[in-house]
Parts: sequence; structure tokens; C-alpha cells
Amino acid sequence: MQAKLYRTYTLNRLRQDARSLVAQGKIDRQQPIYVLCQFISGRDWECAEQQLAQNDYQTRDRIGDLLS
Repeated sequence: MQAKLYRTYTLNRLRQDARSLVAQGKIDRQQPIYVLCQFISGRDWECAEQQLAQNDYQTRDRIGDLLS
């Protein structure tokens, strides 16, 4: 049985992913950060949420706030 690998999310990694998704037109800078969970698996999203909280971001904040 092969173990599933989980990505460790840092704030920089979240920003990179968000920039990429904005550039691809999949998300908009005005949307809440929460929309990123559509592109991140459940367990990885938990890690991402922790990183956001540690850096004083809330999932209702805008993607643009994360990218600025």
C-alpha cells in the first residue's frame, strides 16, 4: 500500500498558487481566500488554513490581500 503524500503549505506557496490561479483566470483577486480550498485537498487545506491564521489572514479576506 502506498502512502499518500501531503504538501506542506507555507504562506509563500499559497501566494504562488493563488497568483497562478489568478493568471489562469480560475479565480479572481476579489474573491475570498476560501476559494483556494477548491484547488487544495482537504488535509492540505487544513495546513494552509493554519499558515493563514499564523500570518493573520482569515479565509474571508480577499485573494488580493494575500497577494499584496
